[in-house]
Amino acid sequence: MAGKAAWRRRAERGNVSLIFALLSPVILVLLAFVVDIAAVDLKKREFQGAADLAAILSAQNLSDYENVALLNLAANGFSTRSVDTGGAASDADLPRTKALVETGTYVADPDIPPAERFVPGDQSVNAVRVTASYDGELFFAARLAAPPQLIARSVAYVSSQAAFSIGTRLARVEGGLANDILNALLGTNVSLSVMDYEALLAADAALFQTLDTLNTEASLSAVTYGDVLQSDVTLAQLAQACASGMPAGDPARNALSRIAADSGARNTSFRLGEIIDLGTLSPSRLGTIDGPYAARVRALDLLAASAALANGEHQVTLDLGADIPGIAGIHAALLVGERPQFSPWLSLTDLETTNVRTMQTRLLVEADVDGLSALAGTRVHLPVYLELAAASARLANVSCPGGREDNGTVDLLVTPSVARLRIGEPEPDALVSFRKDKPIRPARLVDTPLLDVYGKASIDVGGRTPQLLRFTAADVTNGTIRTVSSKDLAASLTASLVGELDIRVKAAGLSLASPSQVQAALSTTLEPVAGEIDEILATVLSIAGVSVGEADVRVNGLYCRHAVLVQ
Repeated sequence: MAGKAAWRRRAERGNVSLIFALLSPVILVLLAFVVDIAAVDLKKREFQGAADLAAILSAQNLSDYENVALLNLAANGFSTRSVDTGGAASDADLPRTKALVETGTYVADPDIPPAERFVPGDQSVNAVRVTASYDGELFFAARLAAPPQLIARSVAYVSSQAAFSIGTRLARVEGGLANDILNALLGTNVSLSVMDYEALLAADAALFQTLDTLNTEASLSAVTYGDVLQSDVTLAQLAQACASGMPAGDPARNALSRIAADSGARNTSFRLGEIIDLGTLSPSRLGTIDGPYAARVRALDLLAASAALANGEHQVTLDLGADIPGIAGIHAALLVGERPQFSPWLSLTDLETTNVRTMQTRLLVEADVDGLSALAGTRVHLPVYLELAAASARLANVSCPGGREDNGTVDLLVTPSVARLRIGEPEPDALVSFRKDKPIRPARLVDTPLLDVYGKASIDVGGRTPQLLRFTAADVTNGTIRTVSSKDLAASLTASLVGELDIRVKAAGLSLASPSQVQAALSTTLEPVAGEIDEILATVLSIAGVSVGEADVRVNGLYCRHAVLVQ
């Protein structure tokens, strides 16, 4: 029995050895595959990490993005350049890495599928995509399987944004004109002194701090800045929020508090989200945004833009009296229209497609001028009618070397307002609403029992070609306002109109072609006061926040972030 057991044990050991001998090649092959798979997986992770780093660094250096990406791939062992052997390239000389580096636009919108958020192109560039392939290698299984090709794809996004606004021209105070016009625009009845206006014009409000205070002032219980922008508030609440951010005893604070106490301001409500677009900062929690480059706005501009939103279209009529030499009387009617839809007054963005625009404006100035020369003793009635389209500004570029605001620059493309200036009689409802656009009739310039003179003229002012303005970081912190003027702006608008007058004379009921004597007499009478009428046009428009053939823009804030990996 013992011999049989020993024999059985020897037989079993022999079977195990035989089985091991038969399976050992398979085991060795499997081990080789495991080692190769682990090596390939390690190399794949190294390759993806190198592509991620290349994308981040090239996004941080968009001016030289491709070279930066390729140099960083090479620095991590994935060179895309072949070795120069001085002769024909062999397979060993060819690079094992190939890379495509693209710039484009990345939109951080959760409603867009991740694979579609990056769009390659030359417009609104804010991201870099690196797509690279690497010819891997197998060590033990090279004879049994083809070497794998590793693929790495990375998208890095740099959020360099600027807040910019247009139409900040509330800069002139002429007697009681400022009170009359601004009260009409704001819907208030507040009497402010020249000192009050000067203080308001110099007073900046920190936008995000104002929104923080407005949340409390209006009892909104908002969580984010976007919540505040989409809430109904009153002009009084906004004025008080601006005032709260200013030192006690500041004249601007006192003036804003008087506006906040006005019944008209308390009854004027609106949503700030229709004139302010905070872009990617809109979901930020209240109280989390501050710093020297955070957006600041002129308090009076913010109130005027908000009031225009609340009331839509404003008509202002002014009797300017007869204190101007050579002018017996002058009357003005101003209509300030709504801002174009989908175009805010202030925008915070990194997209070059975003525009901000001024409001449309119509102005009729009617002057009575004592006649000279052949018209001596006859009063000339001169109606000058102006239709002013919106000026616009859009972001051209935000540059933040090293991701720092203090090194940043912002480029804006600004198109001044285009105006049509006429001598003629508009339809009565032309100064009631922008919804009606009717032709201008010839104006009755001279009205006497024996002689009637009718005339009309028209000139277009302003260019449609955008002009580039650059703002530095210092301009942002100093609140610098830059003006773009049309290069074809006439020296004297009214004088140019008078020179283009097409007149007809009615004498004793007969319509006659314009006699040269009457034409010369009109020119002699009107040209000396043309400059004064130009000044009135400029003053009224200036207080309303616009100007003929010009646009005022400001970069209100600058936000620079380091590039981050998003895909």
